[in-house]
Amino acid sequence: MDEIRETALAYYAKLPQSDKQQAQEFFRSMDEDGDKRVDLKEYMAALKQRGMPCITNASFFKELDKDGNEKLDFNEVITLFYLIQSGRVVLCDGCQGFLKGVYFTCVDCFKSSTANSFYLCCTCYRANKFQHHEDAVFVDNYVLVQSIKGQQVSQSQPPPLEDDEGILESATSIAELNHGLKLFGIYQG
Repeated sequence: MDEIRETALAYYAKLPQSDKQQAQEFFRSMDEDGDKRVDLKEYMAALKQRGMPCITNASFFKELDKDGNEKLDFNEVITLFYLIQSGRVVLCDGCQGFLKGVYFTCVDCFKSSTANSFYLCCTCYRANKFQHHEDAVFVDNYVLVQSIKGQQVSQSQPPPLEDDEGILESATSIAELNHGLKLFGIYQG
């Protein structure tokens, strides 16, 4: 969560004043008693009201509570604000854990306009602790971003891709070529 917290604070520092005011209002709306801290009861009530059951729990509250004082200060709530506003609340479809860092995505589900994306933590992916369609091809979020950017993992410059279908085909090609294990030269099999 530290990396996400740092990202949230970096974004907040660069926000225009009007957006900073929106973030401050988000904090004030959660701080029901006005003590400039959000306790677990206030957190649960605010997120329940916002319809966010996947993070309306004591475990996620503890993840946000960096200093462990059982109350969220402004910077800790800014992390929550960032997660909600950015759509970065992503859960593993295997274990339902919050995905803090690297995770795997099913390429077919990602590129489908009708299916929900399918995400896996590294542990579930490695141990096959999930049920998904048999021909699924997975890439991690960094490979997916690099594919969208138009670069292959090896840092060679591919020809520019002109449409979304080509971008996702590039991600699929990388995954199929490397079978997920040969990425970065880790496995030569």
